[in-house]
Parts: sequence; structure tokens; C-alpha cells
Amino acid sequence: MSLSAAFGERLEQLDRTRNERLSLLQAERELQAAKSLVLESKRAGMRSMEERCLRLERSLALQSLKISALESEIAALDAKYNNNVQQLRALKCDVEELEEVEKEKEGFYRARTSEMKDFKESTNRFIVDCHIRVEELRDELNGDLVALNEGGGGGGAPLMTGGGGDGIDPLDGAGSGGSAGGSGGDGVICAVLGIFGAVGNGGSSPAATSAGGNLGDGKGGAAGGGSCLGGDGAASFAPGRGGGGGGGFIVDTAPEILVGAGSRGVVGR
Repeated sequence: MSLSAAFGERLEQLDRTRNERLSLLQAERELQAAKSLVLESKRAGMRSMEERCLRLERSLALQSLKISALESEIAALDAKYNNNVQQLRALKCDVEELEEVEKEKEGFYRARTSEMKDFKESTNRFIVDCHIRVEELRDELNGDLVALNEGGGGGGAPLMTGGGGDGIDPLDGAGSGGSAGGSGGDGVICAVLGIFGAVGNGGSSPAATSAGGNLGDGKGGAAGGGSCLGGDGAASFAPGRGGGGGGGFIVDTAPEILVGAGSRGVVGR
């Protein structure tokens, strides 16, 4: 009986110990399950933190790219600004040079304008003086022509007299007219201030002259000297027909030299 009671107590003790251990294992299992839940929640938190960190890193990378792009743009704008500043300085220099050139041009233009004005005034004065001088010379010429016509019509003294010569060289031939006589017919050209005179034929006597106006062919005789101022008054610049030979008659009144030419006069300028 005592052995059975001791064995029964031992079994009960073992059963209690087993139950206690089972309780402890269950508690440990529950604790481990709770710890597993906590760990899982922490892992989930860590994963969410990692994802957030990744998102932040991506955002930082994008911001860094934007910052880099903005820095590049700022650098390009700085370079463009510097280039524009240099161009502006160059343009300012060009403008200053152009202003200097414009001032020089204006000065040159004013000087040339003043010179042209002075030249125009002097030219106008010269033209007026020339007109006055031409009128004076024309008046003198008309007076001389009237005097020569009057002298030629009355058989007066010639401008140049002499005998012989070929009538070509103005220093060689010498015609005759008026009362002095000569050795043959004269070819004569007269020009005063660009107006051609006529060519006179030889007079019919040593004292003969052509009668008439100042232009045209003079009509004379066969032997004597003719005057270049004679003629019929025909307004032609034709050569006169001289006599049979002898010297030329020369009237050098300006600006041309006039030459008689043997038996046939030559109109020249």
C-alpha cells in the first residue's frame, strides 16, 4: 500500500511537473509568437523606412540633377553675359570711332564746301571779268574793223606791206594792200576772238582793196594786193581766191595766227 501510494504521488508529481513545463512552453511559445509579431512589425517598419529612404534618395538625385542643370544654365548665362558685355564694349568703341570719322567727314565737308563756295565765287567773278573783257575787246574790235573798212575803202595804208614770200609762213610772206602795192595776189585768213574773216583776191592795181563787209570772199583784180577785210559781205567762212602769186597777208590780232597762202587763201584756226 505504501509503495503504491508513493508511486502514485510520484506520478502525480511528474504530472504536475509536466503540466508546469507545458504551461511554461505554452507561455514561451506565446512569447515567441508575440516577439515574432513585434519583429515582423519592426521589419515592416524598416522596409517602409527603406522605401522612404529610397524615395528620398531619388528625390535628392532629381534635385541634384536640377541643381546641376541650373548651374549649367547659370554658367551659360554668365558666359553669354560676358560675351554680350564684350560685344557692347566693342560696339561702343566702334560707335566712338564712327563718331570721330563722322566729325572728320563733317569737317572735311565743311572745308570742301567752303572751298567750293570760294571757287564758285572766284569763278563767277572770273566769268564776269571775262564777259566785261570780251565786251571791251568786241568794242575795240568793232572800232578797229570800222577804222580798217574806212581805210580800205579809201585806199589807205595797209596793215602789213611788202613783196615776195610764199604766203605760208606767217613770218615769210607779206601781202600788200592800199597804196603800197605788192607783187601778186594774196590768200588771207583773219580771225579775231574766234571769228573768221574772209580771203581777199588780188586788187586790180597797187592801191586796190576789196570793198564790202568783213566776211565772205573778197572781189579784187588780177595783180595787186587785197585786204582781208574786204569782200561782198557774204557770211561764209570760205577761202578766198587769190591772185597769180606773191606773198601772204597776215593779220595777227589774237588769239590765232592767220596766214595767207599764195594764189588761193586757206581758212584755218
